Amino acid sequence: MVGLLARLAKGRYSQEGPLAVCMINYEGNPYDMNEILGALPATLTVIVVDVAGPFMKAPGLQKCIDALQDDDIAFILDVDVEVDDHLLRNIRRAVSRGES
Repeated sequence: MVGLLARLAKGRYSQEGPLAVCMINYEGNPYDMNEILGALPATLTVIVVDVAGPFMKAPGLQKCIDALQDDDIAFILDVDVEVDDHLLRNIRRAVSRGES
């Protein structure tokens, strides 16, 4: 996931509009958030939302969505899912800010 985010932050995607990542931090999170955040490029905007209690996907996703602007494009992906740049390029082609 960190590699994908790094490619996005310095690739042509960053030139097509602002790119931000929302990460959910919940009690008992097995990942070291400081290590993840430290590995991300400084050019990437990262929003970290804290969710009280054990992991529950829906409340965390809703908090991330609530942090977006009305015309932002949201792309939701689990941390353990790997995608290539082609998927993200196709998403950018298929949606338009404020219209999709």
